[in-house]
Amino acid sequence: MIRRPPKSTQRSSSAASDVYKRQIFDRLKEEKPSFFRQFCKEKIECVTGELTQKNFGLDKEEFSELSGRIDMVIHVAASVDFREQLQKALKINTLCLLNLADLVKAAGNIPMVHVSTCFVNGFNTGDCREEVVVPVTRGFTRNAKGFYQVRPLIARLERKIRKVEKSCSRPDQLAERLVELGSKESHRHGWNDTYTFTKWLGEQVLMEELSDSTLTIVRPAIIESTYQEPVPGWVEGCLLYTSDAADDLLCVDLGGRRIIKKKNKYKHNKNKIHNAYTYVTYRVTDSYADICIQ
Repeated sequence: MIRRPPKSTQRSSSAASDVYKRQIFDRLKEEKPSFFRQFCKEKIECVTGELTQKNFGLDKEEFSELSGRIDMVIHVAASVDFREQLQKALKINTLCLLNLADLVKAAGNIPMVHVSTCFVNGFNTGDCREEVVVPVTRGFTRNAKGFYQVRPLIARLERKIRKVEKSCSRPDQLAERLVELGSKESHRHGWNDTYTFTKWLGEQVLMEELSDSTLTIVRPAIIESTYQEPVPGWVEGCLLYTSDAADDLLCVDLGGRRIIKKKNKYKHNKNKIHNAYTYVTYRVTDSYADICIQ
Protein backbone atom coordinates (compact mmCIF):
# COMPACT_ATOMS: atom_id res chain seq x y z
CA MET A 1 0.00 0.00 0.00
CA ILE A 2 1.46 3.34 -1.08
CA ARG A 3 0.60 5.90 1.55
CA ARG A 4 1.50 9.53 2.00
CA PRO A 5 2.81 9.99 5.57
CA PRO A 6 1.23 12.65 7.81
CA LYS A 7 4.72 14.05 8.42
CA SER A 8 7.60 14.19 5.98
CA THR A 9 9.90 12.52 8.49
CA GLN A 10 7.65 9.52 9.14
CA ARG A 11 8.99 6.17 8.02
CA SER A 12 6.97 3.40 6.36
CA SER A 13 6.91 1.25 9.51
CA SER A 14 5.18 3.95 11.58
CA ALA A 15 2.80 4.67 8.69
CA ALA A 16 1.80 1.00 8.70
CA SER A 17 1.32 1.08 12.47
CA ASP A 18 -1.00 4.06 12.09
CA VAL A 19 -3.15 2.15 9.61
CA TYR A 20 -3.37 -0.95 11.81
CA LYS A 21 -4.50 1.08 14.81
CA ARG A 22 -7.60 2.42 13.09
CA GLN A 23 -10.99 1.63 14.58
CA ILE A 24 -12.09 -0.24 11.47
CA PHE A 25 -9.89 -3.18 12.55
CA ASP A 26 -11.08 -3.39 16.18
CA ARG A 27 -13.36 -6.37 15.54
CA LEU A 28 -10.59 -8.40 13.92
CA LYS A 29 -8.14 -7.53 16.69
CA GLU A 30 -10.67 -8.63 19.30
CA GLU A 31 -12.04 -11.79 17.67
CA LYS A 32 -8.95 -13.09 15.85
CA PRO A 33 -5.90 -11.30 17.22
CA SER A 34 -3.34 -13.92 16.15
CA PHE A 35 -4.79 -14.24 12.68
CA PHE A 36 -4.91 -10.46 12.24
CA ARG A 37 -1.31 -9.97 13.34
CA GLN A 38 -0.12 -12.73 11.01
CA PHE A 39 -2.22 -11.40 8.12
CA CYS A 40 -0.79 -7.90 8.53
CA LYS A 41 2.73 -9.26 8.73
CA GLU A 42 2.44 -11.43 5.62
CA LYS A 43 0.00 -9.54 3.40
CA ILE A 44 0.25 -5.81 4.13
CA GLU A 45 3.22 -3.57 3.55
CA CYS A 46 3.10 0.22 3.62
CA VAL A 47 5.39 2.11 1.28
CA THR A 48 5.82 5.78 2.05
CA GLY A 49 5.46 7.62 -1.23
CA GLU A 50 3.75 10.40 -3.16
CA LEU A 51 1.56 9.38 -6.10
CA THR A 52 1.93 12.75 -7.81
CA GLN A 53 5.72 12.38 -8.08
CA LYS A 54 7.65 10.40 -10.65
CA ASN A 55 8.17 6.86 -9.33
CA PHE A 56 6.18 8.06 -6.27
CA GLY A 57 9.31 9.81 -5.01
CA LEU A 58 11.19 6.51 -4.69
CA ASP A 59 14.68 6.06 -6.09
CA LYS A 60 15.19 3.77 -9.07
CA GLU A 61 16.14 0.77 -6.97
CA GLU A 62 13.13 1.13 -4.66
CA PHE A 63 10.75 1.57 -7.59
CA SER A 64 12.22 -1.41 -9.41
CA GLU A 65 11.87 -3.56 -6.30
CA LEU A 66 8.26 -2.45 -5.85
CA SER A 67 7.30 -3.17 -9.46
CA GLY A 68 8.88 -6.62 -9.25
CA ARG A 69 6.79 -7.67 -6.23
CA ILE A 70 3.23 -6.81 -7.25
CA ASP A 71 0.72 -8.53 -9.52
CA MET A 72 -2.13 -5.98 -9.53
CA VAL A 73 -2.72 -2.28 -8.87
CA ILE A 74 -5.90 -1.01 -7.15
CA HIS A 75 -6.13 2.77 -7.15
CA VAL A 76 -8.60 4.51 -4.83
CA ALA A 77 -6.89 7.82 -3.97
CA ALA A 78 -8.47 11.09 -5.12
CA SER A 79 -9.20 14.69 -4.26
CA VAL A 80 -12.97 14.68 -3.70
CA ASP A 81 -13.32 18.43 -3.12
CA PHE A 82 -15.93 19.62 -5.62
CA ARG A 83 -14.37 23.10 -5.53
CA GLU A 84 -10.72 22.18 -5.54
CA GLN A 85 -8.13 24.48 -7.07
CA LEU A 86 -7.80 23.35 -10.68
CA GLN A 87 -4.06 22.66 -10.58
CA LYS A 88 -4.45 20.45 -7.49
CA ALA A 89 -7.40 18.51 -8.92
CA LEU A 90 -5.56 17.94 -12.20
CA LYS A 91 -2.44 16.78 -10.38
CA ILE A 92 -4.23 14.34 -8.07
CA ASN A 93 -7.17 13.09 -10.16
CA THR A 94 -5.64 13.11 -13.64
CA LEU A 95 -1.90 13.49 -14.03
CA CYS A 96 -0.80 11.20 -11.20
CA LEU A 97 -2.41 8.34 -13.12
CA LEU A 98 0.52 8.55 -15.53
CA ASN A 99 2.78 7.51 -12.66
CA LEU A 100 0.51 4.58 -11.84
CA ALA A 101 0.48 3.57 -15.50
CA ASP A 102 4.30 3.55 -15.38
CA LEU A 103 4.11 1.16 -12.42
CA VAL A 104 1.71 -1.14 -14.29
CA LYS A 105 4.03 -1.25 -17.29
CA ALA A 106 7.19 -1.71 -15.21
CA ALA A 107 5.54 -4.65 -13.49
CA GLY A 108 4.82 -6.35 -16.83
CA ASN A 109 1.45 -4.85 -17.82
CA ILE A 110 -0.25 -6.24 -14.73
CA PRO A 111 -4.02 -5.67 -14.27
CA MET A 112 -5.24 -2.42 -12.75
CA VAL A 113 -8.52 -1.50 -11.04
CA HIS A 114 -9.18 2.24 -11.00
CA VAL A 115 -11.89 3.69 -8.76
CA SER A 116 -13.56 6.62 -10.48
CA THR A 117 -17.05 8.01 -9.76
CA CYS A 118 -20.47 7.53 -11.32
CA PHE A 119 -20.73 11.32 -11.57
CA VAL A 120 -18.22 11.44 -14.46
CA ASN A 121 -21.39 11.50 -16.57
CA GLY A 122 -21.51 15.25 -15.98
CA PHE A 123 -24.40 17.08 -17.67
CA ASN A 124 -25.55 13.94 -19.49
CA THR A 125 -29.11 12.91 -18.70
CA GLY A 126 -30.84 9.54 -18.78
CA ASP A 127 -29.32 6.15 -18.01
CA CYS A 128 -25.68 6.00 -16.93
CA ARG A 129 -24.23 3.08 -18.85
CA GLU A 130 -21.06 1.09 -18.26
CA GLU A 131 -19.17 2.61 -21.15
CA VAL A 132 -16.93 5.54 -22.00
CA VAL A 133 -18.82 8.73 -21.14
CA VAL A 134 -19.51 10.90 -24.18
CA PRO A 135 -19.14 14.63 -23.31
CA VAL A 136 -22.19 16.80 -23.87
CA THR A 137 -20.02 19.49 -25.45
CA ARG A 138 -18.21 19.34 -28.76
CA GLY A 139 -14.50 19.62 -29.36
CA PHE A 140 -13.37 16.19 -28.11
CA THR A 141 -11.75 13.72 -30.53
CA ARG A 142 -12.49 10.06 -29.88
CA ASN A 143 -9.78 7.49 -30.56
CA ALA A 144 -10.56 4.31 -32.49
CA LYS A 145 -9.99 2.38 -29.24
CA GLY A 146 -12.83 4.28 -27.56
CA PHE A 147 -11.18 6.84 -25.31
CA TYR A 148 -11.04 10.59 -25.92
CA GLN A 149 -7.86 12.49 -26.76
CA VAL A 150 -7.56 14.84 -23.77
CA ARG A 151 -3.85 15.66 -23.75
CA PRO A 152 -4.37 18.88 -25.80
CA LEU A 153 -7.11 19.98 -23.39
CA ILE A 154 -4.91 19.26 -20.35
CA ALA A 155 -2.12 21.33 -21.94
CA ARG A 156 -4.55 24.24 -22.45
CA LEU A 157 -5.73 24.00 -18.85
CA GLU A 158 -2.13 24.06 -17.62
CA ARG A 159 -1.45 27.19 -19.67
CA LYS A 160 -4.50 28.89 -18.14
CA ILE A 161 -3.33 27.89 -14.67
CA ARG A 162 0.11 29.40 -15.27
CA LYS A 163 -1.48 32.59 -16.58
CA VAL A 164 -3.56 32.96 -13.41
CA GLU A 165 -0.53 32.20 -11.22
CA LYS A 166 1.54 34.89 -12.96
CA SER A 167 -1.19 37.52 -12.74
CA CYS A 168 -1.97 37.10 -9.04
CA SER A 169 0.58 37.66 -6.27
CA ARG A 170 -1.61 37.31 -3.17
CA PRO A 171 -1.91 33.65 -2.03
CA ASP A 172 -5.49 33.99 -0.77
CA GLN A 173 -6.68 35.58 -3.99
CA LEU A 174 -4.70 33.11 -6.08
CA ALA A 175 -6.38 30.12 -4.40
CA GLU A 176 -9.85 31.56 -4.99
CA ARG A 177 -9.10 32.38 -8.62
CA LEU A 178 -7.84 28.84 -9.25
CA VAL A 179 -11.03 27.48 -7.68
CA GLU A 180 -13.07 29.74 -9.96
CA LEU A 181 -11.02 28.64 -12.97
CA GLY A 182 -11.75 24.99 -12.16
CA SER A 183 -15.49 25.61 -11.90
CA LYS A 184 -15.54 27.70 -15.09
CA GLU A 185 -13.65 25.12 -17.15
CA SER A 186 -15.72 22.24 -15.77
CA HIS A 187 -18.98 23.94 -16.74
CA ARG A 188 -17.56 24.95 -20.12
CA HIS A 189 -16.80 21.34 -21.02
CA GLY A 190 -19.92 19.71 -19.58
CA TRP A 191 -19.35 18.84 -15.92
CA ASN A 192 -20.85 20.11 -12.69
CA ASP A 193 -17.59 20.59 -10.78
CA THR A 194 -13.83 20.26 -10.87
CA TYR A 195 -13.84 16.88 -9.13
CA THR A 196 -15.99 15.06 -11.69
CA PHE A 197 -14.35 16.84 -14.62
CA THR A 198 -10.82 15.83 -13.61
CA LYS A 199 -11.96 12.28 -12.80
CA TRP A 200 -13.33 11.96 -16.34
CA LEU A 201 -10.06 13.29 -17.71
CA GLY A 202 -8.26 10.69 -15.59
CA GLU A 203 -10.32 7.87 -17.10
CA GLN A 204 -9.30 8.96 -20.61
CA VAL A 205 -5.62 9.23 -19.66
CA LEU A 206 -5.63 5.73 -18.17
CA MET A 207 -7.46 4.17 -21.12
CA GLU A 208 -4.89 5.68 -23.46
CA GLU A 209 -1.85 4.71 -21.40
CA LEU A 210 -3.10 1.17 -20.64
CA SER A 211 -4.83 0.40 -23.93
CA ASP A 212 -2.77 -2.79 -24.20
CA SER A 213 -3.16 -3.73 -20.54
CA THR A 214 -5.99 -5.04 -18.38
CA LEU A 215 -7.87 -2.05 -16.97
CA THR A 216 -11.09 -2.13 -14.95
CA ILE A 217 -12.79 1.17 -14.05
CA VAL A 218 -15.26 1.06 -11.15
CA ARG A 219 -17.63 4.03 -10.79
CA PRO A 220 -19.17 4.10 -7.30
CA ALA A 221 -21.90 6.44 -6.12
CA ILE A 222 -21.58 8.52 -2.90
CA ILE A 223 -19.68 6.43 -0.35
CA GLU A 224 -21.61 5.96 2.89
CA SER A 225 -20.82 4.29 6.22
CA THR A 226 -20.58 0.50 6.47
CA TYR A 227 -23.72 -1.60 6.08
CA GLN A 228 -22.57 -4.71 8.01
CA GLU A 229 -18.82 -5.35 7.90
CA PRO A 230 -16.82 -5.19 10.05
CA VAL A 231 -19.46 -3.40 12.15
CA PRO A 232 -22.65 -1.62 11.02
CA GLY A 233 -22.45 2.15 10.71
CA TRP A 234 -18.67 2.64 10.86
CA VAL A 235 -17.51 5.91 9.31
CA GLU A 236 -14.72 8.43 9.77
CA GLY A 237 -15.66 12.08 9.51
CA CYS A 238 -19.11 13.59 9.05
CA LEU A 239 -21.52 12.84 6.19
CA LEU A 240 -24.30 15.27 5.31
CA TYR A 241 -26.73 14.72 2.43
CA THR A 242 -29.72 16.40 0.88
CA SER A 243 -32.77 14.37 -0.11
CA ASP A 244 -31.61 14.60 -3.74
CA ALA A 245 -28.66 12.34 -2.88
CA ALA A 246 -30.81 9.62 -1.28
CA ASP A 247 -30.70 7.34 -4.32
CA ASP A 248 -26.96 7.76 -4.91
CA LEU A 249 -25.43 6.07 -1.85
CA LEU A 250 -23.06 3.12 -1.61
CA CYS A 251 -22.05 1.62 1.72
CA VAL A 252 -18.28 1.40 1.92
CA ASP A 253 -18.16 -2.33 2.70
CA LEU A 254 -20.39 -3.12 -0.28
CA GLY A 255 -18.16 -0.95 -2.45
CA GLY A 256 -15.09 -2.78 -1.23
CA ARG A 257 -16.67 -6.12 -2.06
CA ARG A 258 -17.53 -4.87 -5.54
CA ILE A 259 -13.93 -3.83 -6.18
CA ILE A 260 -12.59 -7.20 -5.01
CA LYS A 261 -15.18 -9.04 -7.09
CA LYS A 262 -14.29 -7.13 -10.25
CA LYS A 263 -10.58 -7.59 -9.52
CA ASN A 264 -10.97 -11.36 -9.46
CA LYS A 265 -13.50 -11.64 -12.28
CA TYR A 266 -11.90 -9.39 -14.87
CA LYS A 267 -8.19 -9.66 -14.17
CA HIS A 268 -7.63 -11.18 -17.62
CA ASN A 269 -10.06 -9.03 -19.66
CA LYS A 270 -9.33 -5.59 -21.09
CA ASN A 271 -11.05 -2.24 -20.49
CA LYS A 272 -14.10 -3.06 -18.39
CA ILE A 273 -16.26 -0.32 -16.81
CA HIS A 274 -18.65 -0.96 -13.94
CA ASN A 275 -21.14 1.25 -12.13
CA ALA A 276 -21.40 0.59 -8.39
CA TYR A 277 -24.39 1.83 -6.41
CA THR A 278 -26.98 0.72 -3.89
CA TYR A 279 -30.66 1.36 -4.36
CA VAL A 280 -31.67 3.19 -1.19
CA THR A 281 -35.11 4.19 0.06
CA TYR A 282 -35.64 5.92 3.35
CA ARG A 283 -38.36 7.39 5.55
CA VAL A 284 -37.46 10.34 7.75
CA THR A 285 -39.32 10.85 11.03
CA ASP A 286 -38.78 13.42 13.75
CA SER A 287 -35.85 11.52 15.23
CA TYR A 288 -34.43 9.01 12.76
CA ALA A 289 -34.27 7.76 9.18
CA ASP A 290 -35.26 4.19 8.29
CA ILE A 291 -33.00 2.94 5.50
CA CYS A 292 -33.74 -0.08 3.32
CA ILE A 293 -30.87 -1.27 1.16
CA GLN A 294 -31.77 -3.55 -1.73
